[in-house]
This record gives sequence, C-alpha cells and structure tokens, in this order.
Amino acid sequence: MFYDPILTNRWFKPGVLYSDVDWTDFATIVAEFDSRIREWYVQPARALQSVSGHFAFPVMALACMLLDTLSQFYSGDSKSSRATFIDFVRQQFPQFNDPISPPVERPPGCRPPKITDTAEALYFGFRCGILHEAHVTSYGAISGLDHIVQIEAAGVTRYRDGRDCPTVIFDPHRVLDELDLFLKEYVDKLRDTNTAYEPLRRAFKAKFSSTFGVDISNAN
Repeated sequence: MFYDPILTNRWFKPGVLYSDVDWTDFATIVAEFDSRIREWYVQPARALQSVSGHFAFPVMALACMLLDTLSQFYSGDSKSSRATFIDFVRQQFPQFNDPISPPVERPPGCRPPKITDTAEALYFGFRCGILHEAHVTSYGAISGLDHIVQIEAAGVTRYRDGRDCPTVIFDPHRVLDELDLFLKEYVDKLRDTNTAYEPLRRAFKAKFSSTFGVDISNAN
C-alpha cells in the first residue's frame, strides 16, 4: 500500500469516517462498502433516472464506473485493466455480451483492430469513450430498448469509406438494473461463510486493502 488515510479525517461514506468503521470485522466492512457504493453511485444514478430519461448518458457513465470497480474487486486486481473488465463482463454478465458479425473495424493502429463482441464494445466504446472523451464512440449508442443491448447492422453508422458499420446500442437503465442485482448477490456471497466463497472474499480483501489503504487481510 502506497497511501495511508488519516482515519479520523476522511469520510468513508456519507456521515461515516474511516475511524468509525471496525476494520477487524469483515461483515461490517462489507456492509459499509455496499452502503458506500450505493450512496455515492447507485442512488445518484437512480435519482438521474427519476428526473428524465434524457439523463441516461450520466447513468451509463456511472454504470461503466461500477462495472470497472466491481471487476477489480471480483478478481482482486489492484488496478483497472482492459482484460479484467472485458473478462468480467463476459463471465458475469452474459446478458450484456453478443457476438458482432461482421466485427466493428477500428482505426488503423488500434489494438485490437476489431471489436468482436458487445463486451469489447462496452469497454472501448462506452467505458473508455465516456470516461476519456465524455462521448460514446460512434459505433456505440444509448437508447431505451426492450432488452439490454442490440446491434444494428446498418443505418446508424458508416465507415468513412461509405461501408455500413455495425452499431452497438445499450439501454443504460437496464444495465443499471442488472448491476444493482449483481451487487446484491455479490455482497450476499461475501457475507456467506460457505468455503466456496472464500476465493471471492480473498480477492475482495486484496483489492480493498490496496485501494483504501486499510489492511483488512485478517478481518474475520
């Protein structure tokens, strides 16, 4: 760990300082983590939803942030990575992932050169596009749908040479609903003392200790 928080001078979540949390009790830590994520990310996204459907863009931005951080806690990785995000989506959210055929071609020099499924599109076009440019890459779009994701083969995007480019469309509200459900199930598994979930708890402890600067490796 590189940074140490001053426990009495830092908020862990609204109204709760780091020093207010019992860092030896794993159930308490998980509960506080869940509350933090919900109060600072899920609830603001829900508030945006309630105001206007036109606020779907920041809802999608918050959903991408949640996917990114949950992928790291689930794997135990200390920082964000392309592979961690995409693998997490493919494995934990198959409902987000459809093959794209033909694949989306990316500009020369990009790696990978093609987007082959909607998990990759979610990372490159939405997560990276929104967080780095406040813009979904042009082969992506946001709209209300009857399902989570759909692919339009033509009519929305073209390559500069005039060829049709597939467009990946996500419904941010349905994405958030699935993330909300996943978070509930994930927290339940962390709290469950069944040994089958011990690898999940170890990964959570490793990521938490690295990110928040509080060593919870021995929390029980």
